[in-house]
Amino acid sequence: MELLEQRTLLTMLSWDGGADGAGTSWHQPENWVGDALPGASDGVKIGADFRGIVASGNVSVRSVTSDSPIQISGPPSQWQNIRLLLSW
Repeated sequence: MELLEQRTLLTMLSWDGGADGAGTSWHQPENWVGDALPGASDGVKIGADFRGIVASGNVSVRSVTSDSPIQISGPPSQWQNIRLLLSW
């Protein structure tokens, strides 16, 4: 038997907007499928039906895939480590 190196499984969490689908706060667990907030090693998927999602303060995720427009606002001095890969 051969031992393999330790591996980290990455997860992809999807936005569902909560029970009524109208939630807008990134920081509310019930707005995510499985009612759990994404962490720094998670990928995030936002579908085309969701607009106006608001995240305040620090948010760290591995990636964001969105079928909805994304707007980043606030003073540029607070935009640390933002990397965007745009494709269409």
